[in-house]
Amino acid sequence: MNNVAHPNTEDFQPTNHSADECQETQLELPNTNSALAVFTVSSSQREITASFHSDVVLPCFFTLSRMDNGLKYVIISWKHNNTQIEQYKLQQRKSTRKYSMFGEELEKGNASLLIRNVTFQDEGSYECEVYEVPFKSSIHIMLVVMASPVMSLIPNLVMMNQSTLLECHAWGFYPNALSFEWKRNSQPLYSQEPVNLTSNSNGTFSAVSFYNYTPVAGYDTGNISCLVKHESLGQQYVENSVQICKPNLTILPRFLSINEKQNILCKLHGCRFSNATISWKNNGILFSTTECQKVKECVSEANLPLSKENIICEAEVEGLKLKTEPALFTITGRHKPVQVSRVHHLIFSFLLFLLVLVVLFGCIYIRKKG
Repeated sequence: MNNVAHPNTEDFQPTNHSADECQETQLELPNTNSALAVFTVSSSQREITASFHSDVVLPCFFTLSRMDNGLKYVIISWKHNNTQIEQYKLQQRKSTRKYSMFGEELEKGNASLLIRNVTFQDEGSYECEVYEVPFKSSIHIMLVVMASPVMSLIPNLVMMNQSTLLECHAWGFYPNALSFEWKRNSQPLYSQEPVNLTSNSNGTFSAVSFYNYTPVAGYDTGNISCLVKHESLGQQYVENSVQICKPNLTILPRFLSINEKQNILCKLHGCRFSNATISWKNNGILFSTTECQKVKECVSEANLPLSKENIICEAEVEGLKLKTEPALFTITGRHKPVQVSRVHHLIFSFLLFLLVLVVLFGCIYIRKKG
């Protein structure tokens, strides 16, 4: 091995810098040779936040005192909570699937570390240490891992004059500090129930907040919102809302002809429906369904011979079930109609009376002729 000349270390003293001054340590060498420079190790960040299951790069940069030797006499090590996880030594890298430095970037003074698929176990202090005989220096970076909450609010609507227990769910977040806020038309509501917090098998957390609300007709309109705040969101928040409304279900028309195929409409309206299902039943037997999504009005059409008396239209909306009363139609063309008005009875009686008179006068006329 060739002997490597190094400056007399008695001619200089290392300059130590606190962590608050910029993550950099440098050793100034006497200007005795043009190949000599300032040995430094630095980082652009002292704390980095990474998302759960993401990849993250911890920055570490260095300059060498002797550029003409390249990395021949350089050792670069990364430690996590004082345990070595990655090293460059004798111009070779010891990388793993989890950690790696960038090979081509090392020659440029870039010793940054790539961490793949970050988990909560990767949190903590990381040390990047560069050793160029006889100089050694390092910087420290704190890695913080977070997971943002996913939320849902059920049910999706609150019916007027009806007590409804609202459930605001948040899950998959880390760390466990999280807050809920309830609002009606952007005005704060006081939470009625404490937050229930649970831990998940993957290290994240879940929470739920309940709110029991009864909207009053003529006073409560608009919507109720649930806001979720978490440090992973910064100054932002996630929000879901439910509408306050009164869904109505009606059957049209009410005047039909019996034993002929009719088009009967069942109309659901009064709210904005993200998902709704209308079902037709004849004497309790399901014979037709219609599904609607993201509509203000859901209409189902049934084409059937009206030969049964108990026609019912039902709707299921966001977990709520609605149904009409048995449909009573005014119909004609049957000896025993489903529902016949008093006027129709009178007309039928009058026609029958005329028929009897015609038959009676006919018999009298025939007898006189005979």
